[in-house]
Amino acid sequence: MIFIFELAVNLYGSFWRKFISSPWNYLDTIVVVVGITSLAKVDLGSFSQIKILRAFRILRLFKRVESLNKILVALIRSIPGVFNAFLVMLIFMTIFAIVAVDFFSEFGNEGTYETVQTYGYAAARWGQGESLGPDDGLIENRTLIDATTARGFHYGQEYYGTFSRSLYTLFQVLTGESWSEAVVRPLIFGYNPSNAFLVGFFFTVYILLTQVVLQNVVVAVLLDNFVADTPEDKPDESAVPAESAQFFAVDSATTDAAIVREATSSGVTVQAASPPQQARLQSSAEQTVATLLADAEQIKADQALIKVGIQAILQRLPGLPGDPLMV
Repeated sequence: MIFIFELAVNLYGSFWRKFISSPWNYLDTIVVVVGITSLAKVDLGSFSQIKILRAFRILRLFKRVESLNKILVALIRSIPGVFNAFLVMLIFMTIFAIVAVDFFSEFGNEGTYETVQTYGYAAARWGQGESLGPDDGLIENRTLIDATTARGFHYGQEYYGTFSRSLYTLFQVLTGESWSEAVVRPLIFGYNPSNAFLVGFFFTVYILLTQVVLQNVVVAVLLDNFVADTPEDKPDESAVPAESAQFFAVDSATTDAAIVREATSSGVTVQAASPPQQARLQSSAEQTVATLLADAEQIKADQALIKVGIQAILQRLPGLPGDPLMV
């Protein structure tokens, strides 16, 4: 009943376009309608499970709490990048799944697989080869292991028999759930008893590529969107700190006064920066324009000083006809 009242107040306060423009209001409406059906004991038949949507009412916290809202916005903003990263990971997983079907689907198809244990005199400390001497050779202990799983399949058929099974097995490896003992260890000892390089290389490359590299790419994309500045957090590029504005104003005033004194002593009139121009220099909203104006005034004053200097030099040079400034 409280939610119904809240929705009614919200609809009254933001009627009509403003109300329908917010996705949060759609969530509120759905949750309230579902709640009404529960209060009214309406039999929804096969749609009775829709009542669980009331649990999603907690999502309104993302609307009310600003910090949670920023997290949700960052997650939504990262969807395209995360989707691309997941797509790359899925492509590599499918490649490995196809290769696993070709290599391992027939493993244990006879109901057993053989393991070979090789030991000699040096292994006596572990309880094997106690009767062997230093000159005795290596002994091979071959053992047949039952390859039938608890579900009645042989090992290769259950884990790698089809593409979908192989893909799910590799997903199990990716999650780290019982993958070494259940998925890989039988292959390590039974696929090629004399050499475990192929199986070890296959799963090592898969783990390094997916868990170490591609999963971290997904995390990097998420973090990049979390730390990225939101539009409201970005500083106004037109704003200028008070210290900078004061520096420009003081520097311009000092320069203008020096130019006026120097030029006036040489008989040239230079117009200094006017008070409105200095006020514009102090305005943080017009930093760019004020800086350009200050630069223009500086160039103007420098030209006047250069002109005065040239005039003084030409006046000291004898034998030049006419006005030295014209020359």
